[in-house]
Amino acid sequence: MAYTLDKKLKELEFERKQVQQHLALLDDKIYTLRKAIQIMEEEHQDITEYNTAQFQYRTRRRRFNTNSATLIIRLLKTEQNRYWRVEEITREILIADNQPNTLVNRTYIKNVHAAMDRLLKKGIVERESDKAHKVALWKLKA
Repeated sequence: MAYTLDKKLKELEFERKQVQQHLALLDDKIYTLRKAIQIMEEEHQDITEYNTAQFQYRTRRRRFNTNSATLIIRLLKTEQNRYWRVEEITREILIADNQPNTLVNRTYIKNVHAAMDRLLKKGIVERESDKAHKVALWKLKA
């Protein structure tokens, strides 16, 4: 009887040791995750410190609330025979997207230009180059 109790005691002590090791491992993982969250929050604070009126440091941000291609098609349908410059399209879709006070900058123009290229590949719009002014003009395909 003492032998079985001694054996059971050793098993429980071994199990206790395993549980303690597992808890130590979990504590280490929790510490690592908390440290990572803290670092990420500090990085975000560091980025926003340097924002100016002309430029905002962002990690990843949607430029338009609505799909830019949808806004572009809706705009081009209003005047189907007109050729548009990318800057004009950008300004108009910012207004349509309820962002009338947003300055048209390079990032918005790049976003619209990429959307126009996708629409060109799909055959929805056509592009004409004005070589005198070195500008691409866009129009809804008839």
